[in-house]
Amino acid sequence: MSKIMDKALYLIKFIHQKKAEKKNILILQNSPFRKTNERKTAYELLNTSKYFDKKWYLKTYPDVAKAGIDPIKHYLKYGWKEGRNPGRLFDGNMYLSLYDDVKRADINPLVHYLRFGMKEKRKIHRVFENKKGFVQVYEKILLKLPFYKTNEKQTDYELLNTSKYFDKKWYLKTYPDVAKAGIDPIKHYLKYGWKEGRNPGRLFDGNMYLSLYDDVKNSNMNPLVHYLRFGMKEKRLLRLLRKENSLVSLFKKPVFLKRCNQITKQKNDFKNIIKLKVCYITYTRRVVDLIKDPSVRYRCYNPSEALSEIAAVATVCDLKTFLKFPSYHYDIYVFHRPCSMNGKFKKIFQQLKKRHKILIADYDDLIFSKNVQTVQQAPIKLCEGQTLAQTRQIMNDFTETLKLFDNFSVTTAALQNAVLEIKPKANVSIVHNFIPESVLSFIKQQNLQNAPKDKNLIMYCSGGKTHNEDLQSVTPALIQTLDAHPELKLMIVGTIDVPNELERHKQYVYTERCLYLYLYLLKVMSTAALQIAPLIDTPTTRCKSNIKFLESALTGCALITSDCADTVADAQKGAHIGVAHCQEDWYQFIHNRAKLIDSKTRQKNIKYVEKHYTKNVFLKEFNQLLAHYRR
Repeated sequence: MSKIMDKALYLIKFIHQKKAEKKNILILQNSPFRKTNERKTAYELLNTSKYFDKKWYLKTYPDVAKAGIDPIKHYLKYGWKEGRNPGRLFDGNMYLSLYDDVKRADINPLVHYLRFGMKEKRKIHRVFENKKGFVQVYEKILLKLPFYKTNEKQTDYELLNTSKYFDKKWYLKTYPDVAKAGIDPIKHYLKYGWKEGRNPGRLFDGNMYLSLYDDVKNSNMNPLVHYLRFGMKEKRLLRLLRKENSLVSLFKKPVFLKRCNQITKQKNDFKNIIKLKVCYITYTRRVVDLIKDPSVRYRCYNPSEALSEIAAVATVCDLKTFLKFPSYHYDIYVFHRPCSMNGKFKKIFQQLKKRHKILIADYDDLIFSKNVQTVQQAPIKLCEGQTLAQTRQIMNDFTETLKLFDNFSVTTAALQNAVLEIKPKANVSIVHNFIPESVLSFIKQQNLQNAPKDKNLIMYCSGGKTHNEDLQSVTPALIQTLDAHPELKLMIVGTIDVPNELERHKQYVYTERCLYLYLYLLKVMSTAALQIAPLIDTPTTRCKSNIKFLESALTGCALITSDCADTVADAQKGAHIGVAHCQEDWYQFIHNRAKLIDSKTRQKNIKYVEKHYTKNVFLKEFNQLLAHYRR
């Protein structure tokens, strides 16, 4: 009997205990302190869910692990928008493709499922990894639907055929050779077009896309196919240049130099690497071997080298070739000594303007002027005609071309004033000649600065016959000096016409009548202790820059020159230069050359050049030009 009573009491206690537990559950459910899925924050929701696997997320996306970001915070803020999954048990991309209401609401798919989808018994799909490590999505229901195809499942042809970015009519009209051949435009673009630099339509610039993202370029993948499959999800830029948002705005805040510094600091972030394309187009008579033209080297090749080292893709082309095969894929076009003698120039110039390209005219010589004296005394080959009338006509062509531009880079203040006389409201910036790092490294390797020098050798590296009058102007002083100092020798390098009285002098030494290559010329210059650079006083020579000083400083030579404005300015700032104002000055400087030839002065000159005429100085000046760019 006692055993029965004990069992009965135990059952009664058990029943009372269960009732109490039920009451407690009801109290907890109604309590304000209990958090349901609706009341939890998104972070708490994912942190307590089996569907978010932190270890898997960090292993699958190593860039998140390297950045040291909380995986849940990353997924909530960026990950799901970039098409990343929270773990093996949940495929967010498939969830969004199944339920348009979630996609339109722009809600994190896993957060939606945990808050509402689970109650609504919505379907989820798992993410698996194959042996190769590629993520594969297995979805049985959607694969059975004949109309369902994701970007990953579509062929490249289908992808482009249904995309607004590929315009068949535009492609065939823009590239008539494809239309004539009767090839399907999509097939042509996929197989050949993108490799040849052709674009699929007005809305997508494949060349710009490849220049923006090196990972796409290195993968050798069609740029539009990449954008439609991956780039769109990753919110990559379609192109850098738009009509409503021209490149000028990119240079103002931040301006060019700051932008370059930012790009070099963020090399691993593909979204922030923006390589600007710069094309230097030069008008020169030396169409073959452009680099042999000293002016083209200083105004085109040196700047393109400096820009390429930072964040730009730069190239050099002669004007004749450019007009025959124009390219509209660059961002900045710098026309060195532009001339509209060819009728195509104005048409192409207008096309570039319509496409909102940055257009700059660059001058290092006075090849334009209203001044009659300039026309009569113009020693520039580009302006030399058989008669005075022809010379005037050629110079007028240069002047008319100048009027097309609103932005200019020049080498000297005198040139700046000359341009402003013709276009008073123009943006004219002084961008000095400079010595690139490749030349500086060559000088150090060859040790030209400290190479053995003949202290009794006077050298004049004249260049062409345009300097005939310059040499004649100092011939009396040179003969007087040679007669007074029998130990001295004179050597002239170039195709210049040497006056008879100077050529017959016993102390005169003359080399081959040719123009040396630039780097070899520097070697030749380094053998002499003294260089001379005479210039007659004309409007053209007043606009000359200080190239001779730069070259003499690099090679460790002393320099005596005429009172050229830029050279005088360098002398005032601390450079050691002999500035001769008259015949007597030339004699005195050569007579007292020991002070200029001193090794300490040579070291000061090279340091001066490294401070005032290097890449960084050029970039600041170029940046200044772009910062004030006029539309």
